[in-house]
Amino acid sequence: MRRTTIVAVSLLAGLVVLGAVTLVAIIRTESRPAQAPPMEVSSALREAVAPEGIMEHERRFQAIAEANGGNRAAGTPGYDASAEYIAERLREAGYRVTVQEFELPEDAGGSESTTSNVVAEMPGGGDARNTVMVGAHLDSVPEGPGINDNGSGSATILEIAEEMSELDAGPRNKVRFAFWGAEEIGLIGSTHYVHGLNESELGDISAYLNFDMVGSPNHARFVYGSDEVVTVFEEYFAARNLDSSETLNLSGRSDHGPFEEEGIPAGGLFSGAGGTKSGAQAEDFGGESGEAYDSCYHAACDDIGNVDREAVDELSDAAAHTVAVFAEAK
Repeated sequence: MRRTTIVAVSLLAGLVVLGAVTLVAIIRTESRPAQAPPMEVSSALREAVAPEGIMEHERRFQAIAEANGGNRAAGTPGYDASAEYIAERLREAGYRVTVQEFELPEDAGGSESTTSNVVAEMPGGGDARNTVMVGAHLDSVPEGPGINDNGSGSATILEIAEEMSELDAGPRNKVRFAFWGAEEIGLIGSTHYVHGLNESELGDISAYLNFDMVGSPNHARFVYGSDEVVTVFEEYFAARNLDSSETLNLSGRSDHGPFEEEGIPAGGLFSGAGGTKSGAQAEDFGGESGEAYDSCYHAACDDIGNVDREAVDELSDAAAHTVAVFAEAK
């Protein structure tokens, strides 16, 4: 039952990223000396997590939607097939997988009364009292296949999970991956999961990292959440000489919300949805000012052609780095 506070410090060195190394020290309440996680873990994971692997998963989500009425919404065969795919890939990678079913509200709109979360841990190893959770919602809206929202987040963390297993990194802390159902109708899956944890189990979660839309075609580098999480992302982008990300308040809009409500440090990355990119944002991130970050947000055209490979490449590296930092934190 531990909580950690992240303090990020950039040191110049001839290692890792463009001559700059971000060292993230974990300082407990008793003020023990700061220690940096092994940066080679971040480097190896970022090298292994490739857009090709992420897009392989995205193409599978597209095929599932096409075979099931054009969507992967909660309570539909398209969602069930997506969850089965995730569970199968994780089991093949050596994870211990739990499919957690829960009831849907009567007005959910699907053909089924239940749906599920898929939760996976690598068996053995890792400090379970300092568990890092990494999550993304797996469901789409009924209007389309949801390949950016949120196939991109689901595919990214699936690729990270598979590559962590392949690397056999043996992280210091337990890492638990979660693919949430029914986010689009009110964060139902993640809320069900959090409410099912007892006080001790909640206390063992040191951080929750959320990835909801990381492939928007007119993308930005938005960072949100608790200071402990935001700092790691922002330090990473700064070390890569990328323009500063903007911090957004997305409380209650994605699956980090239920964790935040329990006092767990939580946050994530977001490439933008239906809002309009400003001129200043276009200067910082590229793309077109006056246009939506994702003009196909919650629409039928949110298909495989709606995912920006550059955004996926850039944000998946930041995601892999941050997972590695929290996985190795003392």
